[in-house]
Amino acid sequence: MPIDQDAYAIACSAVDLAAFDAAHWHKAVDHLARATGSRAAELVGINPQSAVPLHIVADANLDPAALLRDWHAVGGATPAINPMIRAGLSSPAMHLLLDHQLVSIDGRARHVLWNEVFDPFDVPHLGSIIVHRDGPEYLVASVLRSRGQGPLEGEARAMLEAFAARMQASVALSRSFGLEAARLLTSALEAVDTAAVALSGWGRVVGVTEAAAGLIAGTGCLRVDGADLRARDGATDRQLRTAVASAHGGASGELSVAYRPGRRLRISTHPLRGAIRLGFSARVLVTLRDEPAIDHLTPAERAVLDHLIAGTSIGDIADIRGVSRDTVKTQAKVIYSKLNVSRHVDLMRIFAG
Repeated sequence: MPIDQDAYAIACSAVDLAAFDAAHWHKAVDHLARATGSRAAELVGINPQSAVPLHIVADANLDPAALLRDWHAVGGATPAINPMIRAGLSSPAMHLLLDHQLVSIDGRARHVLWNEVFDPFDVPHLGSIIVHRDGPEYLVASVLRSRGQGPLEGEARAMLEAFAARMQASVALSRSFGLEAARLLTSALEAVDTAAVALSGWGRVVGVTEAAAGLIAGTGCLRVDGADLRARDGATDRQLRTAVASAHGGASGELSVAYRPGRRLRISTHPLRGAIRLGFSARVLVTLRDEPAIDHLTPAERAVLDHLIAGTSIGDIADIRGVSRDTVKTQAKVIYSKLNVSRHVDLMRIFAG
């Protein structure tokens, strides 16, 4: 398919405006595909967690959701499986990656990605250029080509390289706007003394209020590792990552962590709406609240706690409440766990006075 200079001009105009009006990213990607005579084009974000924080794809005859689903299902975001991702991890910005240079024809015939994704969707040929890199994370502009269109080469290849240089400038500007928006959000939260951490679409910390910094340092439950918000405990860290991922998908979440006897840190995750800033602006707000652990007890557990504090035995509590001793023992264990104590004397110390 021949290149289309008119479509290229529209793509260039759209990408120049995209940093100011997010709607133009889709237009730019759409006309890039037309300009290079390709089946589709896309703008994809890749990070080390084998996630795709950003995916803008344009092609009326291609189901991007199905493509991304099948791509993930066979490990498309995993460097060990995907040679394009693997090469991208060590490639500098503006370096062109071509499938036929990375994988032989015989290799593609045996490769799960081509067998189960690229060939069934008729996009066996790919050309990608990294337009932004931040450590191991990167943003890549790609064209996907059908069997009939063949590998990216000649004028179409030169066009993609020229377009990528233009896109790189717009991405840099979009990043500046996104980070400035995150700074303003953090300042607004500071004004109302909210303990919050703002995360970008890439999951990176882009804002921390003073109240949040104080809780992070004081409770020891969380840490900011580079630009990543992590929990110190492995199980809690997995819960936090799940909650953040859900917030990226539009759902709020919550978890609670005991950090000393009688105190817990409530961690809530909230999705943020707004224009597409290529994942650079704040997309998830993590709010922190230090609260008494007793607030996490059920009414029944509160009643048992009152008896325990009064020195009532397990057997007597069971008689008073009309339940079995085993039920009271189970409730007592849950109370100890929620209050982060292991001995009765520690429980009494929390409520001394």
